Amino acid sequence: MRRMIVLGALALAACQQPAPPQPQFSGTPRERLVAAVEASGCIINPSNSARIQQASGLNEAQIRALAPELVQAGMVEVSGPDSIKLITENCR
Repeated sequence: MRRMIVLGALALAACQQPAPPQPQFSGTPRERLVAAVEASGCIINPSNSARIQQASGLNEAQIRALAPELVQAGMVEVSGPDSIKLITENCR
């Protein structure tokens, strides 16, 4: 009986573990976007856009809002019909 109580307590303790922490994003939205694109091979295209959103913590609207800023800074160029290439020290 005592063993059942101990096993029950352990099972309850395991169920009450806190949820894993949510990713913490540091830096400005622009810095986070640039880092996420660099980590995805310096190209933004339909096959990696969800991964870039997740890695940067930005939604599609936020990324679209940053696009003109990156264009004006000369940090992006069209590299295909559905692709944009980032141009930074890490992306040449």
